[in-house]
Amino acid sequence: ITLTARYTSVLGGDGTAASPFTIDTAEELELMSEYIEAGASEFVSANYIQTANIVSALGEKNNHASISEFAGIYDGNGMSLSISDTLFDTLSGTVKNLKLCGEIEVVSSDAELSGIPAGVLANTADGALISGLTVSGNIKSERAVTGGIVGELKSCRIEYVNSSVNVKGLIAGGIAGKSGGSVINCVSTGEVAASGTNAGGIAGILAANGLIQNCGFGGAVTSG
Repeated sequence: ITLTARYTSVLGGDGTAASPFTIDTAEELELMSEYIEAGASEFVSANYIQTANIVSALGEKNNHASISEFAGIYDGNGMSLSISDTLFDTLSGTVKNLKLCGEIEVVSSDAELSGIPAGVLANTADGALISGLTVSGNIKSERAVTGGIVGELKSCRIEYVNSSVNVKGLIAGGIAGKSGGSVINCVSTGEVAASGTNAGGIAGILAANGLIQNCGFGGAVTSG
């Protein structure tokens, strides 16, 4: 990866598959976010590996998310990451091997955010692979499609994910609020509550091209 002249990475590694950028601290996660938000496109599609447990103080940058877009590979390396805002607004890359904990509430009176999907990992995932995650916590966005992992899952795959996230939304699902992708070998055990009529242990709405396979739910679902 050749960085633009405006940005010089202080992260370990060079962002390639052979030498991914290392995320050791909350400050380095903030740097990743800053580089992406500032328009350094090399960081959007780079390879990253988390090498320590992190409690993040990342604030909201775009659509109640800390990082607006990500198309690279983020390997959690079995480490934990605690967040208070959705990690990615749009995800088209790979996130794997991460223990994620989120405590997220989208203010329902904010009309600007009322129609935006909400999830702990990503608001929207399209073309992404999400694999080997353990996700816990709470997410509440009562005026939107809301999921424990992803708000709206488009053409992508979630596999081997264990979620205990409690989800509240207009439309709510334990893994995805709305899914048009593949959810395979996943388990959801949180409480799922929709203020509307669409709620599900795995997906609140399953689109015509959506697939749920070998998944289990052990929580509670309410709607209306």
